[in-house]
Amino acid sequence: MGRPAAGPAGTWLATLRKRGTERFELSSGPGSTHSVTSDGDVTVLFDGLLYTRREWLRDFSLPTASDASLVLHAYRRWGEGVLERVKGLFALIVWDGGKDVLLCARDPHGMHPCFYADDAGDLFLSASAEALARHPRIPGAVDRVAMADHLCHRWPKLESTYFEAVRRLPGGYALRVHEGTRTIARYWDPIPPGRPIDYISDEEAGQFTELLDQAVNRCLPGGPAAIYLSGGLDSVSVAALAQEQLHDQNDGSLLALSLVFEHPDANEEGTQRAVATRLGLPQKVVTVGDAVGPNGLLADALEMSATRSAPMMNLWNPAYAFLARYAAEHGCKVILTGNGGDEWLEAGVHHARLALQRLDFATVYRLWSCMQRSYPYSRGIVARNLLWTFGLRPILGEGARSILGRTAPEALARRERWRFAQTTPAWVAPDPRLRDRMLERYRAHKRAARRGALDNPMVAYELEEFYESGRHLGIPLLHPFWDADLTAFLARVPPRLLMRDGYSKGLVRQSLRQKFPQLGFDRARKVTASGFYRSVMIREGVEAWKRMGGAQALAELGIVDGLALDRHMNDLFRHGDAGLSGADPGKAWQIWYVLTTEAWLRPRLVRPAP
Repeated sequence: MGRPAAGPAGTWLATLRKRGTERFELSSGPGSTHSVTSDGDVTVLFDGLLYTRREWLRDFSLPTASDASLVLHAYRRWGEGVLERVKGLFALIVWDGGKDVLLCARDPHGMHPCFYADDAGDLFLSASAEALARHPRIPGAVDRVAMADHLCHRWPKLESTYFEAVRRLPGGYALRVHEGTRTIARYWDPIPPGRPIDYISDEEAGQFTELLDQAVNRCLPGGPAAIYLSGGLDSVSVAALAQEQLHDQNDGSLLALSLVFEHPDANEEGTQRAVATRLGLPQKVVTVGDAVGPNGLLADALEMSATRSAPMMNLWNPAYAFLARYAAEHGCKVILTGNGGDEWLEAGVHHARLALQRLDFATVYRLWSCMQRSYPYSRGIVARNLLWTFGLRPILGEGARSILGRTAPEALARRERWRFAQTTPAWVAPDPRLRDRMLERYRAHKRAARRGALDNPMVAYELEEFYESGRHLGIPLLHPFWDADLTAFLARVPPRLLMRDGYSKGLVRQSLRQKFPQLGFDRARKVTASGFYRSVMIREGVEAWKRMGGAQALAELGIVDGLALDRHMNDLFRHGDAGLSGADPGKAWQIWYVLTTEAWLRPRLVRPAP
């Protein structure tokens, strides 16, 4: 096992050396955009977007200064309390040699990546997991347990990456090193665990529009901007506010970038064009097929996955990359998205679990009624998800684990082994030792608190993928619905307000009804691309699997049983679209996860020359 021959450009690497003479060192690759400054014993690195820049320039009476210099001034004034005051999308490091303190923090939701690794007491930090994995002092081996869990659609550890020696600093956390002692703790948490949620009142709900307006404004660069405009509530809400602000600032029009999915259940072209026309937006509309190369969407996605620092999760990235390049060619500095609306505007299934624990059946009924109106799912599927899959089953499971852990630990161990086996395909981890390590991690993190989008490893990977897509394309992708001030507010909105008028995302539906009275946003159901996704997996997956010749790299590392997986994949393809729909939609995800993980692993499986 070796390491990739080339690492990512445009990133930095910081080292806190404890061996020999203690010192703090920084190096950067070509194209790096971070800023660094030193003053006496204090050195600061800031990488990202600083929302408090104007405020701090005024407060510190500075006509101009780098972002790092502003953070240094803030640290001089507030010490480590600076983390409670800095706002933006960032990774930052403060090294105070006089106090022998290193402070490394990441923005509240982890929009900007940050990772770390160790060697013989020295600490290495970077915005790129790949850069750390290729460092000569850090083992570059992939994490077989993490990759096997990934194939099971399971991410039990927030700090894990796909490299054994590299760990994630989660969003909203700070790493602190003082006299050789290291701690990692949350510095930002809108709903601290163990405390009742301080829900907002109906009167306070009016602050939502102001906070979303502020979030959109923070993402506008003071020049041309674009937006990925679907026909959904989230991106339309952002587009309407962004266009108003650009008009008020005389910064021109927002460029609408609309991707059309060629499937009857997912095609929103009519709504996309109507919204752009109503807002007066110039618009680029392209179908998925026209946006990708002649080999097709899946082939382009697998080629793209091989270049990323983690197996790619979003199949549609190649098509969106086409639109991003178009925006860059037309002078846009950023692309806004509606990402985050599903996580923060909806009364989700986790609300059902909380309501069932309180025996609040009225809220459970309202959730069921709201979700069956708002989503293209049957009443039975919605009821099963609310009452059992995400409701009673986890509640009963937690209770059973608690009781069995005290009275019958051996029975608990058997139960956990059984549940683990049920959620782990037979072709994953043929090596019993690897399975044992997976089971150990499964048990250790089974009791992790469920807090929606907070502390969710899958969300962490998705946000890091957005960042990496923007870095590769040279144009940042920014997401107003992930603004920390906005989400701190939304985390305290009670379900009944999120379900205002009996539909999901009630906070945005009323304003959209007023802006677009003819488009029916007040009663619109969510459009999903799951049918199109399945058809791509069948139509293009067979040829992709043949070209690969099976999961050779995954099998070589013992992550899968190659022959068993080959039989499983061929069985999925043989049954076609009918076999991937209905009762087990996860089968389509299995095809994608196997293909993209194999594509990512191959260039990282370097064999010695004969």
